[in-house]
Amino acid sequence: MNVLKPLATLGAASVLGFAVQSAQAGPTIEFGDEGFVQVNYALQLWTQQRSYTNGNHDGSSFDTFLRRNRITLFGQKNDLVGFYAQLEAGGDSRGGNDERSVYYRDAYLTLDYSDATRFIIGRFKNTFSRENLEACLEPLTLDRGDASYTPFGGTRDTGAVIWGNLADAQLQYRLMVADGREGEEVPAKQARITTRLHWSALDPEYDYGYRGTYLGTRKVFTLGASYDYQGSAAYADYTNLSGKEDYKAWTVDAFFEYPFASGTYTLSAAYLNYNLGNAINNNPDPKLPVNTELES
Repeated sequence: MNVLKPLATLGAASVLGFAVQSAQAGPTIEFGDEGFVQVNYALQLWTQQRSYTNGNHDGSSFDTFLRRNRITLFGQKNDLVGFYAQLEAGGDSRGGNDERSVYYRDAYLTLDYSDATRFIIGRFKNTFSRENLEACLEPLTLDRGDASYTPFGGTRDTGAVIWGNLADAQLQYRLMVADGREGEEVPAKQARITTRLHWSALDPEYDYGYRGTYLGTRKVFTLGASYDYQGSAAYADYTNLSGKEDYKAWTVDAFFEYPFASGTYTLSAAYLNYNLGNAINNNPDPKLPVNTELES
């Protein structure tokens, strides 16, 4: 299926963009008594025109690039063990960079003991914000808001999560332990701990990932909340290696989608709060992201 989506925003800076995306189910190879692997290819092409104005200068830019460019292999060894690997070369031709390297965006194993007890082990989407967990090629808007990306690890992190569905999938829980922030700038390497709960009042959202829209195939009203923590993630005074600060973040979100006779209506909202002891406004290390202090 090919989808054409326009986006236009106006202000001090303006952007006009178009995205064409294509994702089709690929071939499936069976092995053993129960095993299979499916190979898929997904492409999202962006063309955008940007313009800006400030007190000294006016300017504009035009760019066409591969926003997402992925080969995915996933499947099951049996009912218990599954696997998923995704190769990415996204951003190719963006800003004149025509030689983007290929890397593993995702690579993990799944263990499904029951609907209430499931594990993911490897590199995969961190479980903090709903918007980050929404499928990249099934969004409601052109792309995610920057605030949905946590300061450390971007959209993914490496570790393990236990998650599952309770009460006929009306309630879902997650507990993730991952690497979080790493490097010589970190005062003490501690695990990143992320928890998430959601409650679905209508049709359940029972997968690990969400969708930005179900295109009228479900009646959904889901409330979610998450908490993200990593101890001693940065120095407030990096020059003197003093003032160890903990990273803490929390979010609440709501998603509503309902098909009516006049069409399907979708409403989505979230509040996000990131905190790292105000280290970014003191004497931080040069690699500390600015969104470590953010309310959105």
